[in-house]
Amino acid sequence: MLVNIVPTHTAPLQAGPITLGATDDLLEVRLLGLFQVRRRDGSCVDEREWRTGKTADLLRLLALSDGAGVPVDVLLEELWPDVDEAHGRASLRTAASQLRTVLGADAVERGPGGMALVGAWVDVAVYARISLEAQRKARRGEHAGCVRSVLEAEALRLGPVAVHEPGAAVPFVCHTDSGVRSGSSVASKNGCPANCVPIRAVASP
Repeated sequence: MLVNIVPTHTAPLQAGPITLGATDDLLEVRLLGLFQVRRRDGSCVDEREWRTGKTADLLRLLALSDGAGVPVDVLLEELWPDVDEAHGRASLRTAASQLRTVLGADAVERGPGGMALVGAWVDVAVYARISLEAQRKARRGEHAGCVRSVLEAEALRLGPVAVHEPGAAVPFVCHTDSGVRSGSSVASKNGCPANCVPIRAVASP
């Protein structure tokens, strides 16, 4: 079943071609089912390379923003809510430095909008684009195309989707809500599998 991804910081989907895997010049970040990261040289990141769970959580938060900057205050609130700002900022610098060490010096940038993951293919963002395309096809009556899009989205999942990664400080994935389910009703009634629910990014309450 397709699921609803709820980032703690919502950013608009970035326009771009839909591909089901990263090209050679991009990082590949997979969050749907299994947390996996592949560097531009093709090597996969071993979980021990993150050194701390906070470093991995920082990557997840940045990946969910699809290239848009995440404000520093949002990162501090999500990852270090119980420490003072000075210690939180120091911890953020350490985690960002470790991401650059593991993924490449240019993988994480700091700009006016906050901290951003750059040059990355992220399965969640692709999943969202395919889901929106499936809904557009359903509205146009392109039922076979809708089914193909749903199957492409489903193929992005590498395993069962949990509510959150074991040990993760921030929950990133939740079950579908009634709003998303009703939003997919047109596709379901017109040939798309009834248990498939398109993804959409929504702000946390």
